[in-house]
Amino acid sequence: MAFYGGNYALNQKHSLSLNGLFTHTLFDPSNKNDMTVPTSFFEAVKGNPNLASVKVLGNTLSYNGQIGKSKISLSYDNNIYFDNDLHQYTADNQTIFDTRINDGTFYGNMLTVTYAYSAFSDKLRLSLTAIEEYNMLRGDEYDMERNIFRIKASVTDLMGDWMLKMNYRSPYTLLDIREPYLIRRRPVYELTIPEKRCHI
Repeated sequence: MAFYGGNYALNQKHSLSLNGLFTHTLFDPSNKNDMTVPTSFFEAVKGNPNLASVKVLGNTLSYNGQIGKSKISLSYDNNIYFDNDLHQYTADNQTIFDTRINDGTFYGNMLTVTYAYSAFSDKLRLSLTAIEEYNMLRGDEYDMERNIFRIKASVTDLMGDWMLKMNYRSPYTLLDIREPYLIRRRPVYELTIPEKRCHI
């Protein structure tokens, strides 16, 4: 795994950064076999005799700034999985086979924008995050893509020694790159009131 990157401060309140990594995975030869192991009456898992290394390239470009009591953060993430490792399903008259294969390339793109604001001597804190994600899987076995938009919001109120925090996350459906299948997330509503803080 190789890391690289750099940061540049425009001034005391604004900065840019670019960070990346390149990963080249290695598989244990003992995992490469051609045996079939039954896991139920109708399903079996086949070995991975031809599973190859996966190479991943990831880059993140981000900006952080502050204007008065407002803070803004923008980031763009790009990930490419070459010879993506995923599942291939086949069947005969009695058995379903699940084989790991290298097929196609996965392209992941995510844009994140966060706005935070504090008021009343930092006792009231508001945060709103919007995430736009566009993922693609291009190969002989699978040709899929998914556009995902979701938001996260939180409100924190400091009242003396007490803190009240409310969080919300919108529902969304994401594309898992290895199965591959779609995962649906339900909305999340949270209310947190921690115990009174003790002074030592």
